[in-house]
Amino acid sequence: MIKIIKADLVKAMKEKNEFKKSVLRMLLAKLEQEKVKLKLGTVEDLTEAQVVETVVKAGKELDKEIEEYQKVGREVDKQLNEKEILTAYLPKQLTESEIQSEVDHALELVERGELADVNKAKGYLSQKLKGKADIKVVMQILAKSQK
Repeated sequence: MIKIIKADLVKAMKEKNEFKKSVLRMLLAKLEQEKVKLKLGTVEDLTEAQVVETVVKAGKELDKEIEEYQKVGREVDKQLNEKEILTAYLPKQLTESEIQSEVDHALELVERGELADVNKAKGYLSQKLKGKADIKVVMQILAKSQK
């Protein structure tokens, strides 16, 4: 995935797309920070999961920024465009019906006793759906399913 991001950065440079170039540089800087934090040799040593986790974190930061900007009435087009570029590097997001089936499966595991309780189901779903779905949405669906 790092190679894809770097190739897209080169492509953005050749196309003189300054906005995309700056977003990709920001993403590579965040990946570089993650590399240092994990004490790895190069950015390429990051696993796919670590890269996805970093992209998700960057997306959440943008979500918070968008929310704050909207509260004070500022334009958020730039942040929305940044988020659009970042989401291209995430795995395909699950639909609500796919999330619902995963939640149903987790609740079934609780009923069978394979998972101790609903809190264990939350952990199970968080691990299984990390990067594939917004965990807030998963937890909302889980709460609705328990009623």
